[in-house]
Amino acid sequence: MMNRLLHFIQHEFGDMIRVCHNEFRLIFADMGVVLFFFILPLFYPLVYSSIYDPELVREVPVVIIDNSHTPLSREWMRSLAATQEVSFAGYAIDLPDAKRAMAEKQAFGIVELPADLSERVGRGEQANINIYCDMGLLLRYKSILVAVTNASSAMAAKEQARAANITATYVPLGAMPVQSQFFPLGNPMMGIASALLPGILMIVVQQSMILGICMLGAGARGRRRRNAGRDPEAVPAGIIPTMAGKLLCYSIIYIPVIFYVAVVVIRFFEFPHNGSMLDIFLMTLPYLASSAFFGMTLQAFVTEREDVFPLIVWTSVLFLFLSGISWPRYGMPALLKFVGDLVPSTWAVNAFVRMTGNAASLSDVSFELTMMWVLAGVYFLMAYAYRRLVAANPLKY
Repeated sequence: MMNRLLHFIQHEFGDMIRVCHNEFRLIFADMGVVLFFFILPLFYPLVYSSIYDPELVREVPVVIIDNSHTPLSREWMRSLAATQEVSFAGYAIDLPDAKRAMAEKQAFGIVELPADLSERVGRGEQANINIYCDMGLLLRYKSILVAVTNASSAMAAKEQARAANITATYVPLGAMPVQSQFFPLGNPMMGIASALLPGILMIVVQQSMILGICMLGAGARGRRRRNAGRDPEAVPAGIIPTMAGKLLCYSIIYIPVIFYVAVVVIRFFEFPHNGSMLDIFLMTLPYLASSAFFGMTLQAFVTEREDVFPLIVWTSVLFLFLSGISWPRYGMPALLKFVGDLVPSTWAVNAFVRMTGNAASLSDVSFELTMMWVLAGVYFLMAYAYRRLVAANPLKY
């Protein structure tokens, strides 16, 4: 038993360390790989986060059509103007006049008050305020809708209080029959950056690793073609020590990247950061392993260094959609959902968003962790099979 352990330390473990050291040498000798492994994960999170900061669209210009011309309508408009979501671009006499302002991009919404606003509210009936929005950007629609809703709620509360003072009893109004309170969890600012960026940052980690690994694989394939099937830069070692050494190298590089993304960027831009850092770190271990073996598997499809751009780069947007961060996975077709299941970032994105937004623990994301470990095992076997093919026919693979 002791002899076997010594043999493992001297040979297999020693080979793994030598492969890891050699992989570092190859990485720092290749500026393309340095770009993917270091520059891309360093600057992309800053660029993406800066674009979406501030997170909310405020002061959206709107045109007002006041068909009521009553003290109540003027009071409502003052309440609307006091919100931070919209600003008044002007007043229009009718809908065609207001649409011309939208066509000229002087405003992105129209708010039309009905002529019978004061009468309906006075009788305790529901009055309808019409909103016309430029749907070219949903964030503008959201801001206008929130502002109009808040102004209407404030007016309804005042009218309820006024009616209660007159009759000494509570008089329900059709406009607001039930009082409700809204508590946004996980994203208290209700901002698009807090909703999207944590997931995007996880995808950046996976994609930068895959791009670098595939470029390294294409470089090794080119050296084998030029040297009659032999890679002079490779360390002679078994397949498993070679894969383990490469995984160790990539993990050493990307553990600081994970810290930078999950701590520095998240906290600097004040995205939700409610989870335990230890839990987040432990969650990323199967993510790094599955992403590394995923990249080693994709090396089979990259024959030239330049192939990483047409073959791999475009998948970033695909993996973003498949993760469910922009559209819920339960609403996807079964085929696309299955494809998303095969991508490590799908599970890491969902786990990371739940952990940072809602302080989920490792037990809460145990299913995502299990899926990442399963993918790590599956892609390890596929990468192992590919390296067996390379060993059998180095000129072809």
